[in-house]
Amino acid sequence: MPTYNRANLIVRAIESVLHQAHENIELLVVDDASSDDTARVMSRYANNTRVKYIRRETNGGAAATRNTGLRAAAGEFVAFHDDDDEWLYDRLSSQLKYFAVDKNLALTSCAMVRYNSHDDQFVFPPKALSLAADARCALARHLFAFTQTWLARRDCLVALGGFDETLRVWDDWDLMFRVSQAYTVEYTPELGVISHPSPQGIGADVSRRVHDLQIFVDKFRPQGDSHLMSNLHYMLGRFLATQGDWVAASAQGCRALRCDPMRARHWALVVGAPLLSALFQRRWRKRQS
Repeated sequence: MPTYNRANLIVRAIESVLHQAHENIELLVVDDASSDDTARVMSRYANNTRVKYIRRETNGGAAATRNTGLRAAAGEFVAFHDDDDEWLYDRLSSQLKYFAVDKNLALTSCAMVRYNSHDDQFVFPPKALSLAADARCALARHLFAFTQTWLARRDCLVALGGFDETLRVWDDWDLMFRVSQAYTVEYTPELGVISHPSPQGIGADVSRRVHDLQIFVDKFRPQGDSHLMSNLHYMLGRFLATQGDWVAASAQGCRALRCDPMRARHWALVVGAPLLSALFQRRWRKRQS
């Protein structure tokens, strides 16, 4: 579990892990050079043999912090957690059963519910997915790859080099896409995570999202199928519209159209970017509030 200046939140996240139905766990809390009281809060777990506190000396971002934990992990399986989220009681046990059935399975991703300050509920993925669905297809259609929903074989993630530390956001999508190219990945229907996103989180920085999403798009354009690339260009256009850059947003809509000319929303982004910009800004503020 990576953490940075969340001393006021991490106890809830930690306790949700320690109270899992599956008790044979090792919880690694990796502190990305926090300047608050995180170390003091973690001292209460000093005698808990299931909890290990690792402090990084320099701040490197979520990807670097997750890689620190990945290298330090001793178990066959690794699950990721965010310091402002909660795991449901049977989160691990529900996902582990799929590995018992399929020895070739490298990663599972469970369902997640997210609440904002208005108690609006957003469920990810928004639609039921076939357990046999190709992960790249699911990623393309549903744009769902949150690390806090993953349970994976550690050796598979290590073999791929872990998370791309040049990305401050979208590092989860990047690794999910690489895992799905090399191994078997499944989406599991059980709800396992409650997400409470913080307005101060790196993911709330739209400009950073745009910057790193462009890197992700450029990285996988040569190997991405048309459906995936159309969705990625559309999403990039939406974020650009959220920033108020409707000219660049319209250009991304054109790229999305070239990949998939039958999607009405792509046409809407091309011709209506100035009007959609205000709509996307309102939606973004609502989700982040």
